[in-house]
Amino acid sequence: MKLRPGTVYSRALAIFLLASLLLLGAVAALTQLIILREFSQTESRELKATMQRVALLLGREDAAMEGVLSNWEQIPFFRNIALGSLARNLKEEEVTRSLEDLRADFFAVVGEDGRMRRAFYRNENIRKKLDAQIGGVMSRVAKDGKPGCSSGFVVISNMLCSVSFLKLDGAPNKVVVGRIFDKDAWTFIEQMFSAEIGFGSFGEPTAGVISPENIVDLFNKQDVVINVENSDRITGIRLLRGIDGTPLGYIKVSQGRPLRQEGLHASSVFLIGISLAGSALVVLVWILLDRTILARISDLTRKLELEKRSGRLPVRLEFKGDDELGTLARSIEDLASKLEHSQDQYRAIVEDQAELICRFDENFTLTFGNEVFCRYLLNGRATIADTVLLEVLPDDVAGELRRAFGSLSKDRPMVIQTVEFSFPDGRNSMWLRTTLRRGFDDHGRSRGGQWVASDVTTQVLAQKQALETERRFRRLFETSSDGILLIDVGTMFVTDINTSLCRMLFLAGSDVLGKRLQELPIFAPCMPLIRDASAQPSKEVYGGSKRECRLDRVDGTSLHAEVRCSSYLVGDRNYIQLNFRNISERVEGEHQMRLLSAKLLRLQDEERRRIARELHDSTAQNLSALEMNISLLEPIIQPKNGRATRIIKETREIVQECSKELRNISYLLHPPLIDEVGLAFAVKWFVDGFAKRTGMAVHLEVDPLFPRLAAEIEMPLFRVVQEAMTNVYRHSRADDVWITLHHTENEVSLEIRDNGRGFPDPEVLEAGGMGGGVGLAGMRERLSNLGGSLDVASSSFGVVVTATLGLDSNHVRPTAD
Repeated sequence: MKLRPGTVYSRALAIFLLASLLLLGAVAALTQLIILREFSQTESRELKATMQRVALLLGREDAAMEGVLSNWEQIPFFRNIALGSLARNLKEEEVTRSLEDLRADFFAVVGEDGRMRRAFYRNENIRKKLDAQIGGVMSRVAKDGKPGCSSGFVVISNMLCSVSFLKLDGAPNKVVVGRIFDKDAWTFIEQMFSAEIGFGSFGEPTAGVISPENIVDLFNKQDVVINVENSDRITGIRLLRGIDGTPLGYIKVSQGRPLRQEGLHASSVFLIGISLAGSALVVLVWILLDRTILARISDLTRKLELEKRSGRLPVRLEFKGDDELGTLARSIEDLASKLEHSQDQYRAIVEDQAELICRFDENFTLTFGNEVFCRYLLNGRATIADTVLLEVLPDDVAGELRRAFGSLSKDRPMVIQTVEFSFPDGRNSMWLRTTLRRGFDDHGRSRGGQWVASDVTTQVLAQKQALETERRFRRLFETSSDGILLIDVGTMFVTDINTSLCRMLFLAGSDVLGKRLQELPIFAPCMPLIRDASAQPSKEVYGGSKRECRLDRVDGTSLHAEVRCSSYLVGDRNYIQLNFRNISERVEGEHQMRLLSAKLLRLQDEERRRIARELHDSTAQNLSALEMNISLLEPIIQPKNGRATRIIKETREIVQECSKELRNISYLLHPPLIDEVGLAFAVKWFVDGFAKRTGMAVHLEVDPLFPRLAAEIEMPLFRVVQEAMTNVYRHSRADDVWITLHHTENEVSLEIRDNGRGFPDPEVLEAGGMGGGVGLAGMRERLSNLGGSLDVASSSFGVVVTATLGLDSNHVRPTAD
């Protein structure tokens, strides 16, 4: 059977049936969704009820054991255990019988100090499960010494246990009786409730079922139902608290979803049935109705042919139904109506445009002009009859239009121009962008043309202003004393370079322009700045950052430059601008300043060493001689002359105090230990003396094999310790100080940390110092001269001072064999 294209009736009926089928399917799907949602809510309510019953069952087990134990308070057996008299003489069979009476699995005696004295188990299997961890758990949860009986849950060896505690008045021991919920117990509970039930801890949630978000909801709601739509089971968890009230874990209950499965099966069968029945009905209607209508048309056509052959006049065929000729006629009428409607729409669109639009014939006589064209060029006239386009345009525009129109051909039918338009009545001139199109027929003959003009005065003026701005920028760009480099962020191509940068680096502009920045090694030190600027989100202006770097010229020389990096948007493209300033003279001056500073600090240390040696060798010896003379003078004075004896005693004490202070000053100016035994021992000596003088707790950590370093390394590090400890004493109000001295093969690091209040004023970091007037700024200068660094971090929790110095083979002294 050959199927023909359907008639209008069969198509309409088939579409109606398909729409009805889709609507019915949508209603069935919505009904299925509502039913499944109701099933889900019902299953959630049933699961919560099951979790409540499981919790009540566990609570009843706990309460039953507590009740039996509380009624046994007057039994001498338990009273003697609590009093401690029989704790070491308990018999296994007596305890086993008591556990069976209590329906418990284990029995323990916990002393007054919280330690477990003894433990008994109902059988050997329970002993193996609990014996390893029961002591720690009992000591942790049996700390409460209040008399009476209490119960609750604990976890021993990853198993949930229900325990009851009994303590009598005046008893030193506490009796603990417990029952464990092992695999057999959970199997029995699962059989009671026809569900999968178990205990879980927070440290090991079930993967793929219980997520961290479920655990958070559990703490807030006490129970949570986990309803996964595409799962055939529904799971719930309920919070379980320990005997001390803290969250212990959760009870997990998992049940099947028979209602959901049955609902899905029924809905699937229903939808499949509707689809099959509807499809069969559509196919049946399409075939039978088409064959019926087309058979009638064929029969009428055959009758018409028979009438023509018989020579009779053709009969009038009155087709009351739909036929193909009527359809063709109505299609032609519909096409004409649509064509007219399309013309109206086109005219409305043209009339609503802001551009001047007109059409003209081969002699430039207007055949159409929109309302804007008539308002601007015809002074608002509604008619354009016998109006020539060239007569209403200015002479220069008309001449250019005639010339351009004559140059157009079939291969090049359109031209676009921008002209300045001056009105004949003296109005302000304007700029127009004109589109001139010439029409041709199939034989190449001209059939008039179309002229469209749009006002682009604003754009032209903006372009002129942009050109002027570009000229000004170019003058600033080329005359700037700083070198400037422009880079396209998207392609990393160098788009411009000014003359100052070319002179600065001895470059030619042609060697740089149009190349990727990665291909120019001379700008390699600038890449970190460019990467930071490229990583910033696109915005109109990015202030960027700056750094100082060394650039190698093409002739082999180098210079120091300060590079500033900024970025900005031009249209939809992002550009990076690098400004280079030659700071070679400043860097050289700073280098000379550092050399002078290092020399000054070296002379200062030498002068301190000399003063300390003079104080120790001369003044200290003189004070020692004076003390000896006073000791020799004391026996000569008559014992009865009490006033002279007292003066001599006071004089000796003053001399001793002066000697002590002179020794301390000498050691602080230049500790002799640092020359004799090295930095590590000198720091330990200084820390011990500081702790004695100030009463602070100082914790010193030094590498066991800390080496002897060169004098120019050890002395600055020792001065850092002195300065930092002085600042701690003066400003921090700290109780503890930690000093760490570490070294590696290439570096030595020193860290001083306190637990004080920090520096309230940043200026204190620079103003503080020792008696010699050397503050942290001086220490930073010392380390900087040696290629090191000093970092000071202050917060409300204290101050951390970190000194770091690089090491090489010349800085480490060889150890003696």
